[in-house]
Amino acid sequence: MSWHKAADVVRWHIQPFIGGRYRASRSTDRVDNINPGTESVLCGVPVGDPADVDDAVHAARCAFTSGCWSRLTPTRRMEILLRLAELIVQRAPDLALLDSLEMGKPIRAALFDAEHFAPERLRSWAGFADKLLGAAAPLTPGFWYSTSTNLVVS
Repeated sequence: MSWHKAADVVRWHIQPFIGGRYRASRSTDRVDNINPGTESVLCGVPVGDPADVDDAVHAARCAFTSGCWSRLTPTRRMEILLRLAELIVQRAPDLALLDSLEMGKPIRAALFDAEHFAPERLRSWAGFADKLLGAAAPLTPGFWYSTSTNLVVS
């Protein structure tokens, strides 16, 4: 893959993601997103205003109250985080390119982060979903650690 050619065709379209959809910012102000390696402007990023923040907080509260995440079983949360890790690996070249352009990170380091570091963190966190609220975790064959009682049970 020619990273330079891929970088030349990136089309930036940045908008706030609020309430499950992209939408225009209420503010018309923008800030330049600058590639630190070339000091060229990658794109203009909308500057959120207080109304955008209020909208985001309201949408977050509604989502929490609806239970779409807060009422999921720990196992389902774990499945979703594991799927997100898979998707990051699948899109690793695209994500690495964006990371490199925005942060000035060498492409090899950005690829490592997208292929390994980020997915491994998500997989690790996914593993906590069913272990923090009283579930038992295997220690060795025949022994379990109960997070609700802090006891090792055989």
